[in-house]
Amino acid sequence: METPFLFVSQTETSKLFIYFIDIFYKNKYNSFIIRLYYIGGIEMKFSNRLLLFLAGVVFVLLGLFLFTNPVANLVAYSWWIAFDLLVSSIAAILGYFSAPKELRSPVYLFQGFVSLLLALYLVAYGFVTLPVVIPTIVGIWLIVEAIIAFFKGKRLGLIFPIIGSNITWVALLVFLLGLVILFNPVATGVFVVYVIAFSFLVTGFTYIIEAFRK
Repeated sequence: METPFLFVSQTETSKLFIYFIDIFYKNKYNSFIIRLYYIGGIEMKFSNRLLLFLAGVVFVLLGLFLFTNPVANLVAYSWWIAFDLLVSSIAAILGYFSAPKELRSPVYLFQGFVSLLLALYLVAYGFVTLPVVIPTIVGIWLIVEAIIAFFKGKRLGLIFPIIGSNITWVALLVFLLGLVILFNPVATGVFVVYVIAFSFLVTGFTYIIEAFRK
């Protein structure tokens, strides 16, 4: 009579062991998904995707136009630059508030407000002061973007160390470039235009990829 009891006991123990193993790995999986969401987001509303896609297309077009005739196109497309910064800032702010409260990062909200302030400034004074002020604005913008990319790289390095390390080094180089531009605005005027064009291309393709990411 004892054998069935032992058999049942061992079976129930095995079931409990499998049950706890299943819970453990589910928790690990959920933790991994939450990390991915916190780093870049794995869910995004259609409206946010559309805004990011439009901003990305405009950024790419602006980058191409600036490469063809840097100084003239920089002034001519100042309003487009302001509009694109405005759209991207709205997308960043909406993306922050559309995420669950426990997954919201103030870095993204700060990034959105910085882009919004730059856009409003360019709308109000950009056409007149753009040739003089744009190097300083770009220097500040690159520094802010580099800081944000640095923290993103650190978070990404928790899961993908090689990719996170590469992003961190790129962020440091962009930060140094922003400092050079910020403290030498006149001497780097023409060079800044090419930097803007290149930055627009990179930002544009990044937004487009982000819009189509699942």
